Amino acid sequence: MLNWLKQFFVKERKEKIPKCYKCGLVASTMVFMEFKTMELEEIEDNILVQLCSHCHTELFVLYDKDYIPPTINKNGDESNG
Repeated sequence: MLNWLKQFFVKERKEKIPKCYKCGLVASTMVFMEFKTMELEEIEDNILVQLCSHCHTELFVLYDKDYIPPTINKNGDESNG
């Protein structure tokens, strides 16, 4: 009887949806991080994570030295150019 009721209220997902490792939203990007010493010698530690677009942007803001934030118009809207 429980299975009969369950078929009306519970939907099982066929495929697993990738989740962001930081916030839990739907992931849109996989990021591979490789670590090296200051002498640029490779270390065995590598990290592969899935991130949503917001967390991916946050990562660039923190660590990309060439990151340029989007411009803001007089109306307060952001533009990419």
